[in-house]
Amino acid sequence: MELSTARHYGLFFLSGGCAYWTLDAVTQLLSNYHRLWIALLTLAVPACTVGVCLFLRRRFPQHLRAVPLWMLLGVWVLGPLGIAVGMIPLGGTFLTAEHVREFLALWLWFPLATLILSTYSGSLGGVLLVTVALLACAVIRSPRLAGASNNCWRSRDAM
Repeated sequence: MELSTARHYGLFFLSGGCAYWTLDAVTQLLSNYHRLWIALLTLAVPACTVGVCLFLRRRFPQHLRAVPLWMLLGVWVLGPLGIAVGMIPLGGTFLTAEHVREFLALWLWFPLATLILSTYSGSLGGVLLVTVALLACAVIRSPRLAGASNNCWRSRDAM
């Protein structure tokens, strides 16, 4: 794997995690617990994350399938940290000095920890929705983007 490809994958990973969990934390901070809050966590946050995915797919047409898959990995791996940071203004104590060791141990179990913590934070529906949406983005290739990808590969092979 080339260094530029690894950098791109790291960018996709961080973009997925940051796009989802930053919006989730802002929603947690600004919203009170009511129906609008759940709707934002379930629909708006995943929609914005998929929007970032579509932007990155246009920006990097040679990585049509890698963009959503690495973003999805970022959402799930960075989930426990994103939820813990999002819960700080609401009184969450995961990241206090006396709980850091337990939090890091919990973070090692990121798929299960993300699922459980998102249940308690109210963002489980959004995590499941963004998972399905990003998997669909990885499977479905836009004809416009696929054409751009094929042209990129042809120009690379011609060199």
